Amino acid sequence: MIKKCKCGSKKYRYSKICKKCYIIQLKEYPPAKGNIRMDVVEYNKKNPKKGKSNGMFNKHHTLKTKIKISIKKLGVKLSSSTKQKISKSTKGKNNPMYNKHHNNKTRSNMSLIKGGTGIPYENSKYPQKFNELLRNKIRSKDGNKCKLCGMTKKEHFKKYNRNLEVHHKDHDRNNCKESNLETRCKQCNIRDNHDY
Repeated sequence: MIKKCKCGSKKYRYSKICKKCYIIQLKEYPPAKGNIRMDVVEYNKKNPKKGKSNGMFNKHHTLKTKIKISIKKLGVKLSSSTKQKISKSTKGKNNPMYNKHHNNKTRSNMSLIKGGTGIPYENSKYPQKFNELLRNKIRSKDGNKCKLCGMTKKEHFKKYNRNLEVHHKDHDRNNCKESNLETRCKQCNIRDNHDY
């Protein structure tokens, strides 16, 4: 069975391109020494199979295959550059949970998975009233500065890529009175909590 190549020439049953196109491709991407065909590797990098052209489109691995894959990956150490790439790909707007929050039903399911009774926040270290609204209120009350070193919100974001922290003066997480809470930078908060 003979089909036509993209250029219009004849191509044979199992080849994707005709002989002419293959020679042109070899000139563009010469193969390396050894078993690895660099021309194929480079071609795949420039033309990734996405969507319907991907062989796994609308297909799923079986549980047995998933276990095999996870066993193969056990003990594999990633280089620091690979770790940084993974970290960058899931930070900020790239994170699937960016600007989203779990609803109460999901929180209940998460609680049940962890061995809880299904009440949201029951496994949390802090009570439910110690939420972002309260923390923002404390930060604005303290002028968005660390009470010990005076680091501003902007400087803190630049250094730690996160908001200023709110510290419990008496180290009791359940005591969420405004008089017991104050704004701290990450370093000052760690230093103060180190003894407890």
